[in-house]
Amino acid sequence: QALILSSPLLGLLLPVPFWNRVIGRMLCWVAPRTRFKTHINPRNMTRDPQFLERRLSDPLLLRSVTARWFFAMRDALAAAHRDADRITCPVLALQGMLDRTVDPAAVGRYLDKLPTTDKTLWTYPDGVHELFQDADW
Repeated sequence: QALILSSPLLGLLLPVPFWNRVIGRMLCWVAPRTRFKTHINPRNMTRDPQFLERRLSDPLLLRSVTARWFFAMRDALAAAHRDADRITCPVLALQGMLDRTVDPAAVGRYLDKLPTTDKTLWTYPDGVHELFQDADW
């Protein structure tokens, strides 16, 4: 009936070194489960010190991705943009403008592609990635 997006991965802002992409592409064929560190700064996830502490102490938190996951994510990202014209329901997108994991500008470009006229972008100038886990939410 409707779609709500929170800090959607519609563009990757986190830089991935060229050699990691080259080596990762080769490893997709021979060792797709090879893991690479994400280099995501945990402080980009939230400004709430309690949530950050819980996140940093979570033993199940993955700090790496597989080569296969990375390239599957890139394919899914391309498909999301390619198939944007299929979304006709109302859309609300929420985006922190200080997010350094996903590209904050990408969500606006994505919304421009949608054929629905009922689309809204709420931006949070001081928001980082985990908007629902932020101190002022």
